[in-house]
Amino acid sequence: MVLLFWVTGFFAARLLEYAPHASLWFPPAAISFAALIVYGARIVPSIAIACILGTILVDLVDSKGTALSQLLTLGGTFALTHVGSNLLVALPMRRLAIHAKSATSLAKVSLFLLGSAVATGIGAGLGVLTLFLGGEVDVQGIGELLSAWWIGDFVALLALAPFMMLVFVKIGHMISIGIPEGISGLLVMQRDTETRSQGKLALMLGMTALILFVASQTDYTELVLFLLFIPLLIQLWIVHTENAWVSVMGVAAFALITAVATAALPLESEVLFLKFLVISLAASSYLGLAVPTLYSDNTRLRSLLTHDVLTGAMNRAFFEDFAQGDLVRVEREGGSAVLIMIDLDDLKSINDAHGHAEGDQALADLVAACEAELSGSDRIGRLSGDEFAIYLPGQNVQQAAERVEAIKRRLSSASSRGAAGQISASFGWVQRTPEHADFEVLLAAADQAMYSEKRQKQA
Repeated sequence: MVLLFWVTGFFAARLLEYAPHASLWFPPAAISFAALIVYGARIVPSIAIACILGTILVDLVDSKGTALSQLLTLGGTFALTHVGSNLLVALPMRRLAIHAKSATSLAKVSLFLLGSAVATGIGAGLGVLTLFLGGEVDVQGIGELLSAWWIGDFVALLALAPFMMLVFVKIGHMISIGIPEGISGLLVMQRDTETRSQGKLALMLGMTALILFVASQTDYTELVLFLLFIPLLIQLWIVHTENAWVSVMGVAAFALITAVATAALPLESEVLFLKFLVISLAASSYLGLAVPTLYSDNTRLRSLLTHDVLTGAMNRAFFEDFAQGDLVRVEREGGSAVLIMIDLDDLKSINDAHGHAEGDQALADLVAACEAELSGSDRIGRLSGDEFAIYLPGQNVQQAAERVEAIKRRLSSASSRGAAGQISASFGWVQRTPEHADFEVLLAAADQAMYSEKRQKQA
């Protein structure tokens, strides 16, 4: 299957050739790159055979009559440079895809964008060197051919490789080829497109085709081509409102329409501009797909800095900052607030009798019971190992007492978890007053009230 895709892409590149050895884009670069990521090094023989076969078929189509031994040498050299340059980046990216947690991340996208430029640059350099040594190009033509080859490969790889990765994952599952879980995760991007998604794609591609056609029929080509920023905006709209499969299809289709229009319409003078336009659209689209993962990572890091990992309650520093800040507001605006101190009963006994895992579960269960009774701007924080505090802005002691009773009922009615059985806690609460305006003073008073209840239990 890879062989068929590759040869088809090879002849498609021939149709888009605008100078000897220079095509508007080179789809086999994307096909090889995608196949190496999805299937790994086991696909190398198929790609190598495709390179040799493509070399022979082109010679037959052009009726050059080159000797078979020479064709095999040229094809083998091409296979070596083509496969080698793609392996350089595809295999490290494959390892990253296998071990990374998310299907699309900033690290993956950055490696893909930068690595693609490196891989295609090396491939173009080696290819041009081979042609030079074979007498196919002179010294004066090396620079122009190198830039055309490099950019053409780079555009094709950026535009088509993600699309082909999804296709190859789907094929791999259909024919039961073993694909690592991290690579298979790409399949989640292949969701059915809704009518709305199809409409957005049609709008973007229709606008692109119309602008390219009008640009080719007017003397104000550059001015009309400037309007291509509109399809770019529509594509970004797609990236941030639709699934990744739709976004990848948009990039591939935009690149295809641009390449075909450049070859079919009198737009040869704008080739470089249109290639960079495709690169810009592809890069911005893939980076856009990585934004949700980046936001998720930032949210997780922020949570680790402000919350207790075990229970999910605020850590002491963050809780105290929150409570102190709100107490300043209460003093300025008037109103009330209550601080409740909580201590899990017999945590040491639970740890000694059932192990620290059960003790950790008891702490988490206590916080879960408290959070179930919190609302609005109420907050709970973990002050030390088994001590917690709840801050209730706008509440009074009566409301705090009702809240504590609700938590106790929840704890006593909850099904026991593990060997530790039912858990209980001691509570103490104090309402903010002019005498207890400072947070530390309020905390100390609530702590005393909590230990008073604990002593009554032990009496």
